[in-house]
Amino acid sequence: MMEKVIVYTSSNNISCIGEDGAGSHPLVYYHLSEESPEDACGYCNVTFRFDKEADCKTRYPIKFQINAFSS
Repeated sequence: MMEKVIVYTSSNNISCIGEDGAGSHPLVYYHLSEESPEDACGYCNVTFRFDKEADCKTRYPIKFQINAFSS
């Protein structure tokens, strides 16, 4: 089974450059909110979840905090 990567962030505007953080795909931006708290990157399928209590407050969360769960 593939591992599902979920990134929790308290930032509303985030970006993704790939699961490895090394630019494995073009830079893309996503907007998260309490009304729309989750989005998945169309390139690498990393799932971003908005959590106002999350420790990660950066708009580039993949570089700093990754919580991986098996799916």
